[in-house]
Amino acid sequence: MNFLDKCSVLHGVASLNNDVFIAVMNDSLAEERVQHAIPLWHHHNAWSSIPQEPVVPWLAAGLAEMARPDHQMVMVGWGGQVLSVNNQACAREGILRRDQQPVSIIRSVAAVDGAVYTAGMRRQVHKKTDGNAWLDIDRGLVYGGENFDIGLNAIDGFDQSELYAVGLGGEIWQGHGQGQGHHWEPIASPTNVHLHSLCCGDDGFVYAGGRAGVLLRGRYDVWEILDIGITETIWGVKWFEARLYLVIGSALYSWNQHDLLAVRYEQMDAANFLCLSCSADSLWAFGRKMIFQYHAKTWRSLSTVMAESELDGRLVKFFNDDVMKEGSDDLMV
Repeated sequence: MNFLDKCSVLHGVASLNNDVFIAVMNDSLAEERVQHAIPLWHHHNAWSSIPQEPVVPWLAAGLAEMARPDHQMVMVGWGGQVLSVNNQACAREGILRRDQQPVSIIRSVAAVDGAVYTAGMRRQVHKKTDGNAWLDIDRGLVYGGENFDIGLNAIDGFDQSELYAVGLGGEIWQGHGQGQGHHWEPIASPTNVHLHSLCCGDDGFVYAGGRAGVLLRGRYDVWEILDIGITETIWGVKWFEARLYLVIGSALYSWNQHDLLAVRYEQMDAANFLCLSCSADSLWAFGRKMIFQYHAKTWRSLSTVMAESELDGRLVKFFNDDVMKEGSDDLMV
């Protein structure tokens, strides 16, 4: 059964050992605006559901791999809901702020130096610490006013003491310090367009992509706009094997500091790309209905066929057209 015949990918991430963790939505439920996410795991060339949590009643904002102190794959919801999966054992968590403010919509989930961070509206930033605890680390950054158009869309870092975040209106911030001692400073941005993607490259620069094909490069307080010749929104950027890879909705590109090259692979023509992820030796590109791996200079499409024996009984209906007739009571559990 090809589960993407009835569902679409929301987010995806590859682990360092090339396992893949994705969140999908049933297309019929999505059209009816029923909030849910189905976490799926690809391990040893086979897909499986998460038996303890085959479906959750919230939208996934992003996924990331946590390496320390315990290895976990982490899925975070728009409202701060968290599902942590470790060897298919899992636990639900929730982000709570010390200032008692509600968690604003989370727009980005990223792994930096083995830890997991989130960034979102009102410039809220959180870090997953030991165990199941989360810490807000947005001192000097979080916005407490009444303007609803202030927020962050992406976060990344070279390590836990040098973080960067970008967001609406082209804003750029740099975070310094460790633990609760993080302090953020604004950086003068060369653009005022919304920035949607961010990565720290092995070349020592930070790259940020946004609307109208805007691509920024910089570090610390020096940033510039790179003219790469595209006008579509850049939804994802990732550094891999001495190149920067970028995704717009309909195409995937690589940039070698001089030339922008379209990635050519026959099955990518209608991929509707969402995001990129890197494992130890591969680049992964996630689309609504396709997943691709670039390894040893070769692209391949990852099969999205799942054996029905791998489906939890509560999950079967979410991969069928009659899900709306049967109802979605499992979402309320």
